[in-house]
Amino acid sequence: ERATAYLAGSRVVIVACDGDCAPGPATIARLDGEPRLQPLLPGRGDEGPGSFALLLRSRLLAPSGTDALLTEARRLEMPVDDLVSTDDNLLLEYHAPRASMRAHGESWRENIELLRHFQPASPTAETHLDSIPPGPSPLSPTPPAQDAP
Repeated sequence: ERATAYLAGSRVVIVACDGDCAPGPATIARLDGEPRLQPLLPGRGDEGPGSFALLLRSRLLAPSGTDALLTEARRLEMPVDDLVSTDDNLLLEYHAPRASMRAHGESWRENIELLRHFQPASPTAETHLDSIPPGPSPLSPTPPAQDAP
């Protein structure tokens, strides 16, 4: 019912739930305190331990943005299924001629730019946080490296 998308490095992380799963102080503290997640903490380095709250700086969609994206797709009479990419037919996808696909980097940048049109107004919008700690944004200006053919 509620979906949020974050840009973490060159990956998009989607968090979805049935109820209110907006980030709050207790959730951030629990994530920040999990030893197995320490290597993944945004902002980790000389300035300190980092915090998952920094991911809010790179949030592409909050639940209202997800709803707005779907509403816009319907307004344009675009089937919502066209927004979904699956690996349902890996053999077909593997054998598709590369010339029939868009350039990887161009496609990645255009998809991120599309999602940014529905980005929350502020890092703390639709959260249970009053502020987030200072630190770098985990945004990546470049797409992930494409796998070798």
